[in-house]
Amino acid sequence: MSKLIRSRATRHFLTSDGQWTGEVDKAARFPQERLLQAAIIQFHLHDVELYYLSEEDDTSQYDFAIPLR
Repeated sequence: MSKLIRSRATRHFLTSDGQWTGEVDKAARFPQERLLQAAIIQFHLHDVELYYLSEEDDTSQYDFAIPLR
């Protein structure tokens, strides 16, 4: 299961260069929680959520999101 950062307002995903994309396959993957937190601080992100993406395919019924503060 991959961890991504998603904007709660636009539902777009964070890329590795700090941009936003609507395409999940271009989103940055965060293998560790500390890397995810570092990206939030580095890019001064607000109103985002942690998005868990199933490894089976790019979108699945098992994907879910948790709001981050």
